[in-house]
Amino acid sequence: MNWNNWIRRIHRWLSIAFTLTVIANFVAMGL
Repeated sequence: MNWNNWIRRIHRWLSIAFTLTVIANFVAMGL
């Protein structure tokens, strides 16, 4: 098993989810 690939993939998805959450919050406040 290659832990570096797993950590990199999970970190990427977490950062994407975090960005989407922040954008969703701004849109909700804008509405």
